[in-house]
Amino acid sequence: MTLDEIRDEIREIDQEIIDLIDKRTALASDIAKIKKENDIPVRDMEQNKKVLSRATEMAVESGLDTGRVKKIFETLIEMNIEKQENLMGKGKLP
Repeated sequence: MTLDEIRDEIREIDQEIIDLIDKRTALASDIAKIKKENDIPVRDMEQNKKVLSRATEMAVESGLDTGRVKKIFETLIEMNIEKQENLMGKGKLP
C-alpha cells in the first residue's frame, strides 16, 4: 500500500466514525422523550459509569490506551447529555 492509499483508508474510517457518532447522538432524541415522559433526570451518573466501564473493558480487549478511550467516551456522553437537555428545553442552545 502507498501512503496515499493508507490515508484514503483512514479518511474512510474517519467518515465511519462520524456516521456512528451521529447515529449514537441521534438516539438522544429517543432517550430524552422517555426521560421526559417518566420524569427522569437527564444526567444519570450510574449509567455514565456503566458506559465508561464498558468502554474501558473493550479498550483493554483491543489493546488500546484506556485513558484515551475513556476521554473519547466522556465526550460522547457529554454530547448526548447536551442534546437531551436541548431537546427537553433545559440546555444552552447553540
